[in-house]
Amino acid sequence: MACGLLLSVGSGVANASARVPQARTDDVSALRAEALNLQQQLYQEATTWSGAHTYYDSYDGKTYNLGYEYQAIAYYPTQNLLNSAQSVADYQYIIGQLNGWLADFNAYTANFSDLTPYNQVHATDLQLMQQNDETVGQTIVISLAEQAMRVYQDGKLVNAFQVVTGMPGHASLPGSWWIESKVTNTTFFSGEQPGQDGYYPPTPIAYAMQYHSQGYFIHQSWWRSQYGPDNQFPHLDAHGTLFANEGSHGCVNMSTADVEWLYNFLLPDASIHRWVCIDELPLFQRPIDQDSFADNIVFWHKAKVA
Repeated sequence: MACGLLLSVGSGVANASARVPQARTDDVSALRAEALNLQQQLYQEATTWSGAHTYYDSYDGKTYNLGYEYQAIAYYPTQNLLNSAQSVADYQYIIGQLNGWLADFNAYTANFSDLTPYNQVHATDLQLMQQNDETVGQTIVISLAEQAMRVYQDGKLVNAFQVVTGMPGHASLPGSWWIESKVTNTTFFSGEQPGQDGYYPPTPIAYAMQYHSQGYFIHQSWWRSQYGPDNQFPHLDAHGTLFANEGSHGCVNMSTADVEWLYNFLLPDASIHRWVCIDELPLFQRPIDQDSFADNIVFWHKAKVA
């Protein structure tokens, strides 16, 4: 989670730089080594768990690793963050992100074995909201393990929905994010040509809420009729279009009625904290610090919004 930095400037501005110690090379090297170790730990833990937890898809006859979202995020956007990092602050941010993803992964594996119905409070939800100090305000918890969303107000569950998240190769991003913007009656474009991977025709969308830069949204998916467990993998959606027969390209898909409720529930004031937690991943809304390190990173994922 990116943090803002508040600097208090007094009458001694001209001499301020002389009082700020420069980061030593060995400090940066030590932090980089810590970040690399955490990156490797996340990838190894995710890979080991995924190897022992698979899903056989009778629709296409293939076996898929579960938890593929964490294998992916261990390198993307992590590697881009590492490649761009230069300062102590940069590496401290990356270390914070990786520790957060490790906590999210532990919640994912715990939730995988939790038989609590999707529309009831989960222990991992409360754990992550407390961990992120977000028990006040609006919080959306998206469970990749359950393909479900739970909506909280001041720590109390107010609604729950089944969803569809990113397919293998186009994973939704685990982590703690926030609702950056809300739009209605827009059109999504794939940025690809017909026949290319990830192509879909221009698609009208009634409700969409961006939870991450580079085109990651929670949005209407009128072309689907099925939501919930295993719909992120290839399947037959008997009452949907051809584009309904697999998961999304990284977005969180909802039915029209469900996403309309969510869109109207979320307060319009951009200063209100609205966190989104994706598996367990809380999505929150808060002001965006345009000057922060995280906001200036060019993320790996192309803007594919289906």
